[in-house]
Amino acid sequence: MQPTSRKDQKDFKEYLHAQKRAELFLQEASNPAFSTTERFRVIRGWLDAFVKTQAAGTDDQYLDEAVCLLLFADHPYKERPASDSLQLEGLKGTHAVIGEGGKYLLHFHSFQQKMQAYFTTTVPAFRSFNQEKEQLTAAYRQQLKIREFEPKVLSSFVRNRLISEVYFP
Repeated sequence: MQPTSRKDQKDFKEYLHAQKRAELFLQEASNPAFSTTERFRVIRGWLDAFVKTQAAGTDDQYLDEAVCLLLFADHPYKERPASDSLQLEGLKGTHAVIGEGGKYLLHFHSFQQKMQAYFTTTVPAFRSFNQEKEQLTAAYRQQLKIREFEPKVLSSFVRNRLISEVYFP
């Protein structure tokens, strides 16, 4: 959990109490008719609106953590501070992101965004490309009549005649 998330949650609660909106927020956030996902979205909407009113820009990547702090405030859990970046060392290769000495600084949130973009754009495009390629290959094979050139088992008449005339002259 990032300290930024805890600060966002604290600032949001203070703002709600100052604006006398805390009770309305609690009614919406704890509405039993909503699923956990829907309650997450409701709280996220409130936090997004709060962030837009603040002069100091809050880092959007930590809002989901602040939402979880608000959503699961009554649940027993142990909060552990953790860094969202990690220095990886000893990497081999010539990729542009690998720095000098085989070092790479992995930022969790940007990595998640890259993976999301990869799975929503690159993977479907590659699958579409493969599907198109298979269709074109099948059509081209049919056009060239490749099946006619594949070896086939000789009929017994041809085989017997071949043996009689070629092997036993």
